[in-house]
Amino acid sequence: IKLLYLQILCNYAYINDSMIDADEYNAITKFSVRMELSGEMRGKLRIYMNDCESRIKTGNLLAELMRVTENQTGYWDIIKYCMMQDILYIHNIQSPGKSWCEDGFVGSLMERCSLCPEQIETMVKAVKLNQQMQLRDADMEQLKGEWKKLVKSIYGTKGYVPTPYLFCAGSVYGVKSYTGFLQKDATSQKAVNKQREL
Repeated sequence: IKLLYLQILCNYAYINDSMIDADEYNAITKFSVRMELSGEMRGKLRIYMNDCESRIKTGNLLAELMRVTENQTGYWDIIKYCMMQDILYIHNIQSPGKSWCEDGFVGSLMERCSLCPEQIETMVKAVKLNQQMQLRDADMEQLKGEWKKLVKSIYGTKGYVPTPYLFCAGSVYGVKSYTGFLQKDATSQKAVNKQREL
């Protein structure tokens, strides 16, 4: 499941300019580490990222991902929300300032995942907030307030995304993770430093 997921991210990174550049490569590699991809699967992922000839059509990868999760309650829901957020994160690397609406891949993926534009807008905001939380001078209290406003504003609307799904993509950490990292001990400080390096 993890390899299929990451291969879809690779396809998206590749489709923009027929290559996976250094920033995209680093982002996807770090997603694989956070997802605890095994050494064997990381090797397969590296080959996939570097070998254009091995590219598999995104539609085929999605179909296989849906097939292997169809008998596992809730898995597909988690995957589709996480995957879309990671795609949006890479979109921000590729085309900062460009709306997702202008990206055909994002639009097609939205349809295949049975999501709506309002939900994509919610995830755009979630990815942006998580990126702000990674900044060295992040105002955590203010950002936690922004998260609360976002969650409250989408409840009962077309843009609703279950809150846990906003915190489990490879590109995001979540408020609880960040506040845990802020504890004043050596282990947590190392965690803060590691996250900032990522």
